[in-house]
Amino acid sequence: MNFEDFMESAKIKKEGDDILSIELKGRKLSIVDSTIIHTAKKDEGQNSNGR
Repeated sequence: MNFEDFMESAKIKKEGDDILSIELKGRKLSIVDSTIIHTAKKDEGQNSNGR
């Protein structure tokens, strides 16, 4: 991963935190989850499940 990947993951985390704080009363998206989401989007879903 490069700097841009980490920045995009951080943006996804922020958006997720905003949504979850409203919908699930203060829950937050982990940085690991946001990185997985970014990687799946970047790879267009190919091999995101490790197979």
